[in-house]
Amino acid sequence: MKTLSNILTTIAAVIIGLIPACGFVIIGFLIYASIKGIEGIAIALLISLVGIFLGFVVFNTARRRGILDFITAVRASPELDNLEPTENSDFRKLTISQYIDKFIKGDRLLKGGQIRIWGDFKSRQLDIFNELESAKQIDVDKLQINFSGERQLTIWNPGTIHESLTYLKILKADRIKWEWQDENGTKNYYDYWIKGNKIKTETNTDWDIYNIDTSTGALPLEIIYNNN
Repeated sequence: MKTLSNILTTIAAVIIGLIPACGFVIIGFLIYASIKGIEGIAIALLISLVGIFLGFVVFNTARRRGILDFITAVRASPELDNLEPTENSDFRKLTISQYIDKFIKGDRLLKGGQIRIWGDFKSRQLDIFNELESAKQIDVDKLQINFSGERQLTIWNPGTIHESLTYLKILKADRIKWEWQDENGTKNYYDYWIKGNKIKTETNTDWDIYNIDTSTGALPLEIIYNNN
């Protein structure tokens, strides 16, 4: 079933990638039709190559992220995230200490979900339902969230938390470490941190770096409940 899904995803990604590629090639052909000679060929070829490159980038991103997520990806929404909750709001805005206090008292809205770290979510038990078990503050600058199955998140310098019945967002963080156990009971980790305008990663696994799809424009942490 997974193989079929991968094949269908690849086919759909090829189709999506061909859209910008074909568009640029057509533009190049029209330019060549109006500008004859070496100059027209050079311009048409350059535009076509740009289109092919963009098409490959779109194809690779769509294949890696999945078609549905590529088209309807959950992104950071600064305008909404800066809103203050009202009496009728379906979310609440909490400091780390407030969230931990409510968690300990059993007053939490989100029970668990799939995890995204700066937009990265595929495999490594990120994309399964992770049931929240506990939350605590470590030292002054670290929040630790534990899940069922010996899975754990550690967040350095976390900012405000937005929590609802369907998601939990941490709006700012400097570093996030995800730890999980594989089927052999081996403890694995994936470490993410901001360096300049990029997300750097480190791991003790053989997970290929090209499978990582992070962005500094995405929220540091999202836990998303999906009942489908």
